[in-house]
Amino acid sequence: MKLIVMKANGKELDTECVRIHFTQRPKNVRRGDICIIRTGTRSKTVFVRGMSDAKSGGIQLDYETRDKLNVVVGTEYEFEIEPARWCQKLTWQLKASNPAVRTSAQISLISLALGLISLALGLISLALGLISFFH
Repeated sequence: MKLIVMKANGKELDTECVRIHFTQRPKNVRRGDICIIRTGTRSKTVFVRGMSDAKSGGIQLDYETRDKLNVVVGTEYEFEIEPARWCQKLTWQLKASNPAVRTSAQISLISLALGLISLALGLISLALGLISFFH
């Protein structure tokens, strides 16, 4: 789809947030989804938000995203948007520029690791208990 590049709102600088009107997004991309956005040979994983009707036909990008995609404000480009796979979402969260997103993803991975260690210790304890019971 062809969209005109616009600057992101001041509060969304360096958030990797892209604003696109719902009529411009593919049907399988909802507000709040993490998606892959492409133009030409360049792509970036971003967080998609909605946009007001007055700005329909445009796409709001922060500086880092515009730089990565090599696009200029006020120019129309052909964009492709598709939902990210779960591994791409996890990678985006772990590398996000927003520390709140990045930290929560890191804490989640630490919690998963501790849960797996607890499960392994529980199974070892159960196995040792069963072995000693039957001997």
